[in-house]
Amino acid sequence: MASAIRRNEDGEHDTLSSSLQHNELSISDWDTLPDIMDILEPFHHWQLKLQKKDHFGQLHDIFPAMDELLGQLEESKQLYESISRRHNTQHIRTSINTAWLVLNK
Repeated sequence: MASAIRRNEDGEHDTLSSSLQHNELSISDWDTLPDIMDILEPFHHWQLKLQKKDHFGQLHDIFPAMDELLGQLEESKQLYESISRRHNTQHIRTSINTAWLVLNK
């Protein structure tokens, strides 16, 4: 919050700076959060699994994770392309495509 406190022209602290006045989630943003959590859950699962003591970041541990995550992203891409006609999901589709490109690289 300290970064949000600014001095106005009179030198007084302005705690409601213009950059934070509209920094809140809308109702549709809150509705989107469970969808985002569903997309990210496999990443969380594999992160925890690969952090265990018996995993050392070897390729035979990582390749199954990458294959599954790419498959999950493919399914998510198809799902959000089919529902994009009814809902504005461009930001989610862009994020999924970006994640797929990075993981596939």
